[in-house]
Amino acid sequence: MTETNGHETRSWYRSAGLSIMSAVALDELALPAAPGVADLTIELIGERRASEFASSTHHVLTIGEEGAPWLEVLRGDDGYLARWPEKLDVLIPDGGRQMLVHERGPLGDSLPRLLLCQAMSFVLAAHGREGMHASAVEIDGRAIVISGQSGRGKSTLATALCQEGARLLADDLTSIRLTDEGIPIVDPGSHRTWMWRELAVQMVDGGERRELERSHKIAVGGERIAAAQEPVPIGAFYLLRYKAGTPEVSELLPQREAVRAFVSGLFNFVLKDASRLETQFVVGTAVAHHAGARVLRWEVSPEAARAVARSIIEDVRAARAPAAAPVRNGTAQMNGNGHVNGTAQVNGNGNGHENGNGNGHVNGNGGGAGAHAEALAPAPDRRRLLDLLSAVGVTDAVDDDGFDEPLLRTSQVAALLRTSDRTIRTWAEAGKLTFIKTLGGRRLFPASAVMHVLNEMRHSAREEA
Repeated sequence: MTETNGHETRSWYRSAGLSIMSAVALDELALPAAPGVADLTIELIGERRASEFASSTHHVLTIGEEGAPWLEVLRGDDGYLARWPEKLDVLIPDGGRQMLVHERGPLGDSLPRLLLCQAMSFVLAAHGREGMHASAVEIDGRAIVISGQSGRGKSTLATALCQEGARLLADDLTSIRLTDEGIPIVDPGSHRTWMWRELAVQMVDGGERRELERSHKIAVGGERIAAAQEPVPIGAFYLLRYKAGTPEVSELLPQREAVRAFVSGLFNFVLKDASRLETQFVVGTAVAHHAGARVLRWEVSPEAARAVARSIIEDVRAARAPAAAPVRNGTAQMNGNGHVNGTAQVNGNGNGHENGNGNGHVNGNGGGAGAHAEALAPAPDRRRLLDLLSAVGVTDAVDDDGFDEPLLRTSQVAALLRTSDRTIRTWAEAGKLTFIKTLGGRRLFPASAVMHVLNEMRHSAREEA
């Protein structure tokens, strides 16, 4: 709802469990709300006020690719300044009651996302909530939280789940808090997902997409993506990892690893004093106890997203069936229709939790994820790849915990393909090179994707010869 006071217009929203009165339109992400008492006020300020605040701050953190910082975080006497160079300044005073926004350059539809993701993480911390770099949906009264670095498929999987009947809770920034009873819950925060254009075109009918000013993203909503309206307890937590070929879902992680996975996915990487770390550990332990955590290794595609979504929904509903408290042992296979078959044995242990032994492999047959996997080139031989990298002077491929192959930086890919960093960035933005994006905004390229392009280049060179 919109209010006008003199020449100023304010709109009311709900996001991450907070009531927001904003001078900036947030319609694409936040849920509409009736006027009331604001937990957060978003105001526009001039360059002078932003500069005065900046002059009294000290540098905390710079993130982004080398030579091209994406975000700078500075600390003042009474708050933080999040600065996107040449684009935006956001002042967040201590207490989390205000965002003071100064636009330094044209932002268009990027502005709501910057405010309700990176900047919002400071606000959530002040309100006793944990902001996770994750998407979340609600299935039969349980929240399914999907965490992972940028490019791992959080929004794609959330969209597929909503198309199968789930309700959207949040996209990219998920607000998690504990009830008085210590139960972790997710507050509703969004009614749209933001997807890569190529995936959205394949997954969503034209009437449910809104073309954005930015060329590579599409806001996905509409009739087939319903938004949850109330907080929901967490029922499952998935950590996304990259893997070429057939998707795989792991057994439940041990509690220590589950807590680590939760904490590693939290959005705010600046507020890390002893008190914050203790709070994050407490919330992470509650999530591990009530929901557990699984690792989903996959390569993002519409076919894989649909098949995995159907499997997740069936698992959630099976866990809530009257027989209750199943323990799944062995290997679960998923056919092209998304149904779980195979050798999985279900035994009740009476404690209300699912425990997995062995690996749950998701194998697609006939039109599902398997059809996509068959079209992929096999993962490269690690020794061959390392020899090639060594030949061009690359000896420090990035390690990713739980990753099945090396991740390469932009400069390393450029050296291997004998081209410039700028060309690699252009290829990535055009979709020629698959990449993931870290919370720091740095692109990392899976080795199999790089080898695929390298082989194509060699094949073209042989044909020309």
